Amino acid sequence: MKKIDSSMVECPYCKNVIEAPDKPDVIFKCPKCHKELITYDKRKESDILSKEQNAY
Repeated sequence: MKKIDSSMVECPYCKNVIEAPDKPDVIFKCPKCHKELITYDKRKESDILSKEQNAY
């Protein structure tokens, strides 16, 4: 059996805590409200945030 890396996240629509793939750009649905969600690269976001903070 193959292990898939995932994280627990909160659905921004219904606030249900769900398991999301760690891989960026993966589209999946919330099992409760059935809205489509997409994963993103957390490292890129933290790099952008730190660059913005250093600019000030």
